[in-house]
Amino acid sequence: KFKLTIKAGKGGKGKKSSTAAQAAASVKEEEEEERVEVQHAGDWWQAVVQKRSEGRVLIRYEGGVAEDDEWIEESSSRIRAPQPEPVHVWQELEHAWVAAQINKRE
Repeated sequence: KFKLTIKAGKGGKGKKSSTAAQAAASVKEEEEEERVEVQHAGDWWQAVVQKRSEGRVLIRYEGGVAEDDEWIEESSSRIRAPQPEPVHVWQELEHAWVAAQINKRE
C-alpha cells in the first residue's frame, strides 16, 4: 500500500527516536480510520470518526481543524458511509468520455 521509512538517530541525549513498533502502530491507526460522509449546509462532506460515545460520534471534517469537530447522533440521516466517487474516463474504442466511478483506492 505504501512504503514506510524509519530514520533512527543515535541514542543518548536529545530528541527521542521512533522505534519500528511505534511507527507500525501509527500506520495501523491511519489504516483503521473510519471514514464517513456528513451532510452540512446541504452538501455531503468527507469526514473521519474521532470518537464514539453514548450513541454519538465525534467527527472531524477532512482538511478541517479540531474546532470544527462535531458530535452527531449515530442514527442521524446526516451521516452515511462514503459513496463511490463519480468520474469520467476516456474510452479509446468509442473515442468518447464515459461515466464511471471509483470503488476502491489502493
